[in-house]
Amino acid sequence: MLKFYNAKDGSYSTFVHKSEMDEVFKKISNIANRIKYHTFGDIPEGDEDLNDYDKIEIVIDDVESLEEHIAKDFKGNLEVPLGPYCTSLLLENCYRSSGTDGIEYLIEHGAEINRTDILGNNALMFLINNEYMLTETKLKAAQMLLDKNININWLNTRFHTPLMEAIDCMELDMAEFLIDNGAYVICPPAQEE
Repeated sequence: MLKFYNAKDGSYSTFVHKSEMDEVFKKISNIANRIKYHTFGDIPEGDEDLNDYDKIEIVIDDVESLEEHIAKDFKGNLEVPLGPYCTSLLLENCYRSSGTDGIEYLIEHGAEINRTDILGNNALMFLINNEYMLTETKLKAAQMLLDKNININWLNTRFHTPLMEAIDCMELDMAEFLIDNGAYVICPPAQEE
C-alpha cells in the first residue's frame, strides 16, 4: 500500500496494489464490524476529565538535540506553547519524528500526556497523521501513550476521535490497534433543519 499526502489541500491518497485488495477489503470490513458507536448522551463515564487544554510545539528526532533545545530555548519547560496552534514538544514529536526516542524521552520527563493543540488534537491524533513514521513504529509509540493513560476516545473540535482520524487517514493497522484498546466512534447529535 502506498500513501501520499497532498500539502496543498491536506488530503491523503492511498494506492492499493491489486494483489493487496483482498487483504485491504478484509481489514476494512473487520474494522466496520468492530466499531462501537456512541451518541453524545451515552458516552461512557470517565472520559470527560482526561484532557487538559493548554499550549505547546517542536520537531527534533534525536534525544541529545531535544535535551539541548529544551535546556537552551525553553529553560527546561516541556509545556511551552509552540506555533500558531499552541502545540507542545510531545505533540510535535508525535507529528514529525521518524522514531520513538524523543516521544519516550518526553513521556519519561513528565510531558503532559493528554495535552491538545487549539483544535483539540491529542498526541494519538498527531501520531496518526505522522508521515515520517513507519506503521510498526507508530503502533509502538501509540502503546507508549496508552501505557500513560492517554484518552483514546478524545474528541477534537471536528468531533473526531483518534479512531476516526485513523480511518480517515487509511491507517488500518492503527484503527485495529485502537479498537483492540477500547476506541469507539462518536456520533454527533442530529442537526435540526
